[in-house]
Order: sequence, then structure tokens, then C-alpha cells
Amino acid sequence: DLLIEDKGHSIALHYRKNPELENNAIYIMQQIKYFYPQLKLNRGKFVVELLPKQADKCKAIQTVLNHINLPLTHPIFIGDDLTDESGFIFINQQFGTSIKVGSGETEAQYRLKDINSVSNFLFFFLEKIKKLYVKNSQDQNGEQICLN
Repeated sequence: DLLIEDKGHSIALHYRKNPELENNAIYIMQQIKYFYPQLKLNRGKFVVELLPKQADKCKAIQTVLNHINLPLTHPIFIGDDLTDESGFIFINQQFGTSIKVGSGETEAQYRLKDINSVSNFLFFFLEKIKKLYVKNSQDQNGEQICLN
């Protein structure tokens, strides 16, 4: 089975359920790309994707960071695919934290085993942040006032 995913600005053809269909998936997407030269072909883990040539994880992360424009921001980027590598590189250059999910070579600084590990990491990370904010706050008349 091949699964088509409409991502809004891109389209992905997944062959995870049948890895032996990899060549078929690539061929199909190459044929579509022939008619749309403004698109580029990205290959990931059991997926082939067509997206605009200018699309890039690095540029997307940079756009988000520029938009929020907070000087003390520490970016964290978590990804599980080959297409996330440019994001890992950019985050590393920004002195952020890059985390690869799963196996394989990577530019990420850290690695989590699977999606359950990501869920656990995010849960404990948020709990730690909550404790830091409570520690730096005091309760006065039922309202929390930040002491920072």
C-alpha cells in the first residue's frame, strides 16, 4: 500500500507498510515532478515528498525564531527523518538543542529512542519549567506574582 498525504504546500507518498514499493514511489513522484519543475523531490524514511524548491526546515525554523523575536530564546528542535537534518544543523549553529528520534546517522546533539520517549521528555521538560516558575513566584491573595 502507498499512502498519499496532503501537507498543504507539499505532498508526500509513504511506503512504510511496503518498503519494497520504494522504487515505485520514487518513480511516481519523479513523473509528477517532471510536470511541475518548480517543485523539488525529498526522500525521507519510507517517504518521498514533493515540495516547493524554496522550502527548507532550516529556513522555516529561522522564520519562526525571527517572528517570536525573543532575545533569550533557546530553540529545541526534535525530528525523526532525513529531511530534519538541515534543521538540526541550523539549531546547533544557534546554540540550541537538537534531538533525533530513532536510529541512523545524524547532526543532532541528542537522541531519543522513539515517539514514547519524546512524549516522556516533553512531559518532564514541561514539569521542570513549571517548577522553576513556581519557585520564582509567590502566591499573594490567590494570585501568582512573578518575582523576576
